[in-house]
Amino acid sequence: MSKTILIIASFIIISCSKKKDNLEKYFKESLIEYQTKYPIPPNSKKGQYVYFALFKKNGNDTTFVISRSSAGLIKDFKGYGIFEDKNLKPTFIYDDKHYSKNFVYDTILNQNTKIFFENKSGRESYPPNFTYLVRKEKLYLLRIDTIWSRWD
Repeated sequence: MSKTILIIASFIIISCSKKKDNLEKYFKESLIEYQTKYPIPPNSKKGQYVYFALFKKNGNDTTFVISRSSAGLIKDFKGYGIFEDKNLKPTFIYDDKHYSKNFVYDTILNQNTKIFFENKSGRESYPPNFTYLVRKEKLYLLRIDTIWSRWD
């Protein structure tokens, strides 16, 4: 009996100690893939560049766009705070209608964003945008929009 209680207690402790990620696995992988293809330039002013995902409705479909901004965040847009870890670069989620509810588990409501607020000087030429379609909690890359061949 005491062995059973010890095993159950050990299982509960191990389960509780695992750190749950704030972002859904495939959503996070899509962000990291974009960030790997379009890294922040090494000589940039820290605090200006930030990645973002913008969730929106497109008819009956939910879509999101991943991009990079050299001008920081737009103050008036509502969303979640900066998500960042050892693999994910600073990323802001724009979503005032909660379309990302299946992909963002723990929201960091507008926390730690002041250093990323919009700076209109030094904008880069339009970096590529990756547009994804969300269907039944799965992600499908719809298109990659590019205007320029150099973004830095």
